[in-house]
Amino acid sequence: MYTHTTYNQKRLAMRNSKGFTLIETLVAIFILVLTIGTLMSLSASSFFSVRYAKNQITASNLVQAQLEFIRNVRDTKFNDYYVEQGQAYGGFPEFIQSFVNYCTNSYYKVCHMDPIYRAGGFLASTNENDFFPIYYFKDTGEYAMVGYRSVDNQLSTNMTPSPFSIQTKFVKHSDDMVEAIVSIRWKNGLIDRTLTQSMILTNLIK
Repeated sequence: MYTHTTYNQKRLAMRNSKGFTLIETLVAIFILVLTIGTLMSLSASSFFSVRYAKNQITASNLVQAQLEFIRNVRDTKFNDYYVEQGQAYGGFPEFIQSFVNYCTNSYYKVCHMDPIYRAGGFLASTNENDFFPIYYFKDTGEYAMVGYRSVDNQLSTNMTPSPFSIQTKFVKHSDDMVEAIVSIRWKNGLIDRTLTQSMILTNLIK
């Protein structure tokens, strides 16, 4: 059987074939771009989550270090406790007088005592909303608020700003009970984060 195809029918068939191929190409490109965009979005989200988790762990460790430092100061005052001629020295009252009242009083509202640089590592502010910057030392891997290394008490040349800032304040509930409140703040991307933990300190010697 012989089939006769006119010139116009051939042109129409070729045009339809080319048009279908172009549509397929555009659809394939669209699917490819959509897939790449999805993968990039997932990758960016994963990176953000990892960085947030890392900062959260670091912030928690810094808060715990500050609370433990305060507890150790109190315990040291207990170890220094003695009575001479009926007069008690050291103990919880001295912890309140020389440490707590030095940080939170009628003038100062918040402070930060540096656990790394213990000699003179103290800052205080009259504004209860102030936070004190923390620096990172590349040579020792430490976080501290002053430019001295704990290993040799020398000024560090590898000090860089960290994303963290910290504050400490005390609430005196009674002569035998004080609450230490430590807050740390940092920026995760464009979002401000704050972590606050507290600890009750009591007089073990009455």
